Amino acid sequence: MYPTSKGKPILGSKIISLNKIWNFKTDSDNIGLEENWHLKENFKATESRTIKVPSCWEEEFEDFEGVGWYETSFDGVYKNQFEACRLKFEASNYITDAWINGHHIGKHEGGYTPFNLHIPTSYLRENANSIVVRVISPIITKKISVDGLGPNDAPHWRGGLTAGIWQPVHIELNNRGWIEDVFYKPVLEEKSFILDLTYNSIQKDATPFSFKVSLKDPKGTIVLQECFDEQCTSGKNLISRKFKLKELLLWDCENPNLYSAKIETYNGNTLIDSKELSIGFKEFTYKKGSFFLNGEKIFVKGGFWEGVYSKHQSYPDNAEEVRHEIELAKKAGFNLLRPWRRPVPPIILEEADKAGLLIIGSPAVECMSVWPTFNEKTPERIQNEIVGLIKRDRNHPSIIWWELFNEVTRDEMIQLIPKMVPVARKCDPTRLILDESGGWASGAHFYSPWEHKKLNLVELHSYVRAPVNDAHLKLYRDLGKSNDIVGRTKIKAGDKIFISEFGYGGLPNLESTCLKFEKSGNPNLPIYRQHFKIKKAIELALEETGLNKIYPTTEAFCLETQKIQAAGNRRMLEALLSNESINGYCIHAFTEGDWILGAGLIDSWLEPKEAYHSIKAVNSAQPPLENKSRLFKDDIHFSHQRKLFVYDPSKKLINYLSSNNVDFELLETYKKDDNGQKHIFISTEEDIVEKNEIDQFKSLFQSVERDGSVAIFLEPPAKRESASMLKEYDAASAKSTSSNSLLTHKVFPFKIICRASFGFWEPSMHIALDHPIFKGMPTNCMMDEPYQEVAPMETFYQLDADDYAAKTITWFRPEDDQKGEKRTYLGGEDVWHGSDLAIKNYGQGKVILSSLILKNKIGKYPIANAILKNMINYADSL
Repeated sequence: MYPTSKGKPILGSKIISLNKIWNFKTDSDNIGLEENWHLKENFKATESRTIKVPSCWEEEFEDFEGVGWYETSFDGVYKNQFEACRLKFEASNYITDAWINGHHIGKHEGGYTPFNLHIPTSYLRENANSIVVRVISPIITKKISVDGLGPNDAPHWRGGLTAGIWQPVHIELNNRGWIEDVFYKPVLEEKSFILDLTYNSIQKDATPFSFKVSLKDPKGTIVLQECFDEQCTSGKNLISRKFKLKELLLWDCENPNLYSAKIETYNGNTLIDSKELSIGFKEFTYKKGSFFLNGEKIFVKGGFWEGVYSKHQSYPDNAEEVRHEIELAKKAGFNLLRPWRRPVPPIILEEADKAGLLIIGSPAVECMSVWPTFNEKTPERIQNEIVGLIKRDRNHPSIIWWELFNEVTRDEMIQLIPKMVPVARKCDPTRLILDESGGWASGAHFYSPWEHKKLNLVELHSYVRAPVNDAHLKLYRDLGKSNDIVGRTKIKAGDKIFISEFGYGGLPNLESTCLKFEKSGNPNLPIYRQHFKIKKAIELALEETGLNKIYPTTEAFCLETQKIQAAGNRRMLEALLSNESINGYCIHAFTEGDWILGAGLIDSWLEPKEAYHSIKAVNSAQPPLENKSRLFKDDIHFSHQRKLFVYDPSKKLINYLSSNNVDFELLETYKKDDNGQKHIFISTEEDIVEKNEIDQFKSLFQSVERDGSVAIFLEPPAKRESASMLKEYDAASAKSTSSNSLLTHKVFPFKIICRASFGFWEPSMHIALDHPIFKGMPTNCMMDEPYQEVAPMETFYQLDADDYAAKTITWFRPEDDQKGEKRTYLGGEDVWHGSDLAIKNYGQGKVILSSLILKNKIGKYPIANAILKNMINYADSL
């Protein structure tokens, strides 16, 4: 006989929801504790406002970081009716203290997962009970410290502040005990599962309890109903039982079979507590370089799920919004999404379970060089985040592995990686564990289900710009074909490779998205303000640069960036998929937000961008893009009449000119007393090679200034940044200004700042103008194909010139890791603009300054040859 509650009241538990309007006040000066705000009468003695619980307080209080106080009440509870009472938070971020009727009931650290605080029943009143909650948010953008919590001390998500009681909260009252936790662990080969149950008894003595386990299949048919007895001692009781099924319907992407699992606890015939949830049975493994779902090989096709939402920033408006996201993902051919580094709101996993979408689970431990700060509390904080995540989400079949860390560079964080793996394995023996995405510490490693031994995994983050050059397409096609070292990841020929990050950005249609924000958004939130900030800044930049003649609206400008994003991402993915070494990918990004606004295939209002359709085409095995747009043909004819002098220690330009029978002389042969003749000078270097060459450049500039000659600098002396990226793209060598002889000897007459403008998730828009230097090429447009080899990696910033052939608008800025600062939820950098090809007057002559990648491309690529030819012919005409 099974225990039954028929005819019996459910004595065991009572739920009192606290999801409602609370009183709220900020505490910028942190005086609430001193003034005893935990007492209801003191809280109400000073001004407060109301706030919806659950919600993030930044929805009402723009970017407020620090201390917030909440106050509400709930109906009286008879003290003798219940033996235990708990205040249960699904999430409150970050340090939470609570008081009941003036009594402190506990403190919790953590921001994204559930916890509960015990309320002694003696604290309860028969009339209304007061609850006061004090929360210290993560400190991220403010230079403050609250109760010892300083900037970035709290593990946090980058997408939003997510402050305060942002998930549901309730009071739970119990008698005799309660079910604290359940974990259903599938054992597929036996058509069974193991139930791990944590039951908390509040009886003083050992007490017999009965546990009834029921399972309904996806059609609602009861397929399991078993009961067992357990003698439970006071406190937590860990119980494990195995149950076998006649038939096991597996969960997968095409058939997301979900069972309804219910467990009830009885004392005699009295129902004490029950817990019901949806579960699914599946096994996701990694063997010999391939992924397997339920024993079948699967190619992982994924995208970043940033989790930044248009109306609330940190959480979706409703389940329908999540379902729409998932529908878009699956229609685009994705079978996986990678939520960005936090435990997502539970509604997201519930919908993923139903839809058969694979999910990577990760804690709010982002790393990325500086997050979180490291102090004596950091290891415990990180461990708490990992444990909280896994215990909350381990019953969701959609989750295929736990990703513990990401892009770790600091030694103290590197040392934590192997310490956290066994912590995760103890919480969940059934899933893969990825120790560190990107493999920046010592390469990435998987830990197979039920195993403690690490497996080497080639899991790479690889960002290249669009338009994509030949070298990077070859890189993607050839990964794994030979021995290589990428960062700290060793690749052996034949290794299988998971590309977990790649992609390039394109602006959302800022005109249409801003209209939607005006209608339905929240101006207190960064996601709202960032869109308007960029829109306004681009409008101003278009006006200041005169590019509004080409792009009369921001919409026209934004849509052209999307074309570059679409073609670039398609080229990248086609190259990867042509490589048999690739076992899966995750594009950055499916959705967008915070400082990667623009990276998404869909915008913040879930509107597909052009890149969405291009990736969908690749995933649906449509024919690859033709190479026609990458090709450039031109009759190379140098028609200049002036004498051409060349400074080219590398001899790349010299060899090209010689092979094309172009008359020229070396700069060293130039005589400064040549009767005022106008010449053309070309320098391929940003500095001299030999000290005695300084006089040659003095003579060069004398000829320009005095005689009206024209000098062309393919890599002008300048203050540069991002030397490693310039090198990767065969651009300038980025010699320091202090060691550049042309600058230190004050021979070069201009002070030039070159800012990095290669873009990644933030697109950089290089516009080729209708100018003789671009004769025969696409002009009055952004440099997409066929400019893929020569489009700039850097841009002249605040260079006042007399004419321009190419200009740039961007907001890309490389981060300065030396400052220990990172971009935040407030968004990306400020929009700025500059020039890529500028002509400056100097005395009677002119100097042509180029940031295009030409020196190492001339002689290899027709478009570089044509630009060189046009430069010389144009210089001859001046």
